[in-house]
Amino acid sequence: MPAADIPIIMYHCVNDQLDASPLGFLGFTPNEFRAHLSYFRRRGFECVTLPELWAIAEAGDLADRRLALLTFDDGYLDNLLIVAEMLEEFGAKGTVFATLDFVGSGGVRAGADAPGAWGYLNESELRHLDQRGTLDIQCHTMTHDTVFVSDRVIDFYDPARGSSYFWLPWHLDRAGKPSWMNDLTAHYQKVKRGHPIFEYDRAIPSRQFKPSDDFIGRSVDLFARHGPDCLAEINAVADKGSFETVAEWRKRVEYELTESKTRLESLLDKPIEFLCFPGGGYNDECVEAAETCGYKAFMLASRQRQSGNPKRIMDGIRSGRIAGLSRLSITRDYPSALRGERAAYWSCRFAVESYLKSRWARWATGMAKLVRGALRPMVRRRGT
Repeated sequence: MPAADIPIIMYHCVNDQLDASPLGFLGFTPNEFRAHLSYFRRRGFECVTLPELWAIAEAGDLADRRLALLTFDDGYLDNLLIVAEMLEEFGAKGTVFATLDFVGSGGVRAGADAPGAWGYLNESELRHLDQRGTLDIQCHTMTHDTVFVSDRVIDFYDPARGSSYFWLPWHLDRAGKPSWMNDLTAHYQKVKRGHPIFEYDRAIPSRQFKPSDDFIGRSVDLFARHGPDCLAEINAVADKGSFETVAEWRKRVEYELTESKTRLESLLDKPIEFLCFPGGGYNDECVEAAETCGYKAFMLASRQRQSGNPKRIMDGIRSGRIAGLSRLSITRDYPSALRGERAAYWSCRFAVESYLKSRWARWATGMAKLVRGALRPMVRRRGT
């Protein structure tokens, strides 16, 4: 009997102070996450770690288990302070994809040590979680950077709008990345007002454009005198900087994939065999590099999501090639009046069962289309 499909869920943070961080839009409240866990338990899913999933597949037992995988990107502190205990309450497990640049030093913290639970897991906490067994640790590369990818200026940095470009100060203060959310005002002040913002994208698949110090200084000066009206003038400057070479880009990709794997293996004393590219940013050459590094599987970008995880896992095991696994996300995009555990439960159910192509999800999708179709003329009439 063929194995039922395996939903792999993408999470980031679970926090009851989501508005306190520019990354709060990625998260769920503890009550919402509890509702998701309730769904998985009620529907009979066994939530396992990635290594456990692989071992089950290698033993040929995928068809005998109703499996799900909960993954948590970036390595947020709340994965320890909130998520782990909730998983244990429901008899569930998960996998954290940790970014090494965000990993600092220090001891294992409790809730009183980190009000709001914002921040990242440090080395001691990664070891603690991995040894605890509830949350397995795997790789989310070294930097999680966003980089400039063209020489066209599209905006100017302003600390007052620092949340729009929260990633830019990382380039100027690598050592401060683990604690950048501790004082957002100070973090945003690390970049000068008027610093040019070029077209940008995820770091790993992109050749980086590096503006020269002279051009940055010129941009800061022009912005101080003319404000954003100088955009056309600054773009007219011919020599803004330079692109990294293909060889430099390939060296950077190797560093992102290899250095992070090596450091995690040394820290946790175990093989690191599973990878998640930040933001789904990769291309075919990046995937080939990951396979060369020894990764068994990586998470597919949402643009490539499709059902069939058991087949991709077994194909990877039989061929010895890296497998790309589909993940799905659960929306919080429901009316504010419906927010709470019940809305979160049904949102989770709809996302998972749509992925699994259940009869209920097909019916619900059809009903939603009928309702939208019925409401559309009413909305148009109100607008006339």
